[in-house]
Amino acid sequence: MKHHAQASVRPRHFKLALAAILFAAAPVAALAHSVWIEDMAGSALVARFGDLGGPVEKSPGYLDYLALPSAWVFDAEGKPSSFEVAKNADHFLFKSAAAAQPLLAETAFPVRGRPGQPGVKPLFYLRWQPPGAPVPPAPALTLDLLPAAGSPGDYIVWFRGKPLAGAKVVRHGLGEKEETFTADEAGRVKIPALPGVNLLTVSHREELAGFDGGRAYAGLGHNASLSWRQP
Repeated sequence: MKHHAQASVRPRHFKLALAAILFAAAPVAALAHSVWIEDMAGSALVARFGDLGGPVEKSPGYLDYLALPSAWVFDAEGKPSSFEVAKNADHFLFKSAAAAQPLLAETAFPVRGRPGQPGVKPLFYLRWQPPGAPVPPAPALTLDLLPAAGSPGDYIVWFRGKPLAGAKVVRHGLGEKEETFTADEAGRVKIPALPGVNLLTVSHREELAGFDGGRAYAGLGHNASLSWRQP
């Protein structure tokens, strides 16, 4: 959202309060389409919030509403090893992570909703799965999108350790180009890969009430992304 020139003279706390109100009332899709991992020059891995190949949110700005992600990799014995994460102007940097290695991360928004009404707690699960890396035998995120072992182009959507039938998986192209695929009864969906960065996302609303930061919510908005660079 762009402010008029006179807005620049308003106190910083006023701007932050106004941004918080607008953020709470706006749908996620109006702020940005996805949260995902992608590679940068030098094989670094970062998390972005925005449109693949298009505008991304920045700090100061809506990027600041995302919690600093927790990130980890699994070693040969299946034990998780965490990474240090730093917030930069337009991304979160996973320090010491390498693009040739699978990486998982989680982050979240504050509770969103209109004042006086129970909101939704948005949760984000990110998976980077480069071609040629071992395919995980089981999900490791609450909402997870995994390649099907031995079946190139096939993926399985998992929710709380079980296949999610009928899930809508979105393949994101550059800018705002999207294509939706529906998972079968076994949570399985076939999606051909494209050259360059591939991004698949899936969302699932769970009617599970609770509290976060002193604010009530009526449900959880689970959002998962799977990304990789296709040669």
